[in-house]
Amino acid sequence: MSGERKSALMKLAFKVLYEYQRKHRKKFEEELKHYEKLCEIHDDKKRHLRKEHRKALESGDEEIIEIA
Repeated sequence: MSGERKSALMKLAFKVLYEYQRKHRKKFEEELKHYEKLCEIHDDKKRHLRKEHRKALESGDEEIIEIA
């Protein structure tokens, strides 16, 4: 019912959960930034390898194509 201090009780009951979330949110955000940087590096390497592979195919040299 209205006025029975539900909000105060919920705040108290969920206090530990909120603290846990706050503490781990920062760690998660840092790990996410690191992961995004790794993805960017991976994409750059992948782009570079595709470019090298395309050059090898265009050269027509079987040995270079095999290496690529």
